Amino acid sequence: MDLALTTGEIAAIVIALIFTVILAAVTLYFVLARNKKFKNREYKNEKVGKKLPFPPQLFINAFGGIKNIKKIEHSLTKITVFIEDNKLINHSGIQGLKASGIMEGTDKISLVLGKNSVLIAETMNEIISKHSGQPNK
Repeated sequence: MDLALTTGEIAAIVIALIFTVILAAVTLYFVLARNKKFKNREYKNEKVGKKLPFPPQLFINAFGGIKNIKKIEHSLTKITVFIEDNKLINHSGIQGLKASGIMEGTDKISLVLGKNSVLIAETMNEIISKHSGQPNK
């Protein structure tokens, strides 16, 4: 039994291997490009060019809409949202903001959001002031 390969068989194996490597590389490229595209879908504060950890609309909806937010104050790690009507609050939406702590009062809700607190508060105040036409501080 002769196990030696002919030149044609070797060429076919080499072509098949090259084709397989090219196909794997192209597939990997598209999978990684698609994952990167969707994974990096973050929202930027145009003023400072930094990314928010969630869409601004998610924040607005959690607090009952833009008209329900009176103002937003912040410290380095916490934001306090003053609201018009406590009944409009979406508690599961607030939990979706992934705050490490939530404190609720009659006309305000405080969220511990860590290092992004200042950026989130400034961005949301900017959005609210654009909507109302007045500074929201």
